[in-house]
Amino acid sequence: VYEQRGRSPRSPFEDPFFSFAQGRPVTLASDPLQLSVRPLPTEGRPGNFTGLVGTFSLNSNLDPSRVKAGESATLTLTIEGRGNVNRIPDLKGPDLTHAKLYADQPVLITTEDQAGISGVKTMKWAIVPEKEGEVVIPSASVSYFDPAQGKYAVVTSAAHTLNVLPG
Repeated sequence: VYEQRGRSPRSPFEDPFFSFAQGRPVTLASDPLQLSVRPLPTEGRPGNFTGLVGTFSLNSNLDPSRVKAGESATLTLTIEGRGNVNRIPDLKGPDLTHAKLYADQPVLITTEDQAGISGVKTMKWAIVPEKEGEVVIPSASVSYFDPAQGKYAVVTSAAHTLNVLPG
């Protein structure tokens, strides 16, 4: 805590805030809080559960959905929600035949307010098809425990089809 003290002769090099204040330590304490922590249930726990707790959604986008062989399209997965967002997993890119996959670094943006922590994690992959035809991009899923519902939930993205024209 800074307390104002008597005036002293000023020097042009003195910081006006600190020239009249002197710090002293102060100890503050609050009343103790009692928490009751229950373990997450084992019943109904999905096999891909990573410890994510809160409420979340999962969206996907493929842009463009039509390319020539050898050109690239971008698959974007976005997980958004409120809870322990730092536990949002890095999803593995889809396992595709006749296409190469190049992953970008995942990006997590968190915000904090009176209700807690929320965040958005974005993962992107460049998909480069090697031959003409259709490349089916399967859906992705993320499981989490929803404390408001008291049970596990799974969010799933849409599947996409990449139409590949001759290169």
